[in-house]
Amino acid sequence: MSTNSRRQAVAAMQQQQAAEKRRKTILFSTVVTIAIVLIGGLIGLGIYLNSGDDENREVVNPETSTTDDYGLVLGDGPVTLDLYVDFQCPVCKQFESEYGEKLIEWVENEDVTLNYHILNFLDSNQNSEFSSRAGNAVINALETGDDIQFLEYAQDVFHNQPEEGSGKTLTNSQLITIAEDYDFGSEFEDGVNDEKYVGWIDESNDSALDRDDISGTPTLFINGEKVSSEEMADSEALIAQIESDIESAK
Repeated sequence: MSTNSRRQAVAAMQQQQAAEKRRKTILFSTVVTIAIVLIGGLIGLGIYLNSGDDENREVVNPETSTTDDYGLVLGDGPVTLDLYVDFQCPVCKQFESEYGEKLIEWVENEDVTLNYHILNFLDSNQNSEFSSRAGNAVINALETGDDIQFLEYAQDVFHNQPEEGSGKTLTNSQLITIAEDYDFGSEFEDGVNDEKYVGWIDESNDSALDRDDISGTPTLFINGEKVSSEEMADSEALIAQIESDIESAK
């Protein structure tokens, strides 16, 4: 192949890669936008459907450090991230696949303080209360493990998230099985089966829905500034921005 032909081949490959990146960005951005619109429509319904149960649920506060607005505090870094998720949210699963490994790296290296907020308004989508039960399981993982195990187990739960609209769910037994490799012990199993922190998640959900700047999940704030869905869709640029903030804060 001549030098000119090789240059043309390289240029064509670069154009194809750039087009693929644009396609993924547009797809993720579109999904995020649609999800937020749909979630906005579900908020009122979710409050209505869950309102009768909330009064009967005992509120047990996690022993781990939490913020005043129900964020589970992970890490101790100079840049503060507030992340709001619902474990039944398919776009949260996509967010996790894009950013999960970086969140683990930043928390482990004490580059960020990650306040992890668990919501459950998508419980209204089915009768299994998967959002609440999965969130409860993840909190129990933090209570019986550490910050990194919490994030890794959260990744595993998202990875096993039932397909949207399939009518399927994960039982508490299955949530325990997913955690087998972590050796959290019997305290974890008891907490999952007793749905120990579901009442606390109800309060976390209500706290988030009282805010005007949270209309769906995932929602991310960096040092108090909300990240738009378009910014979240471009993971490469957003990761670079956060790492720039980390360097500036050191």
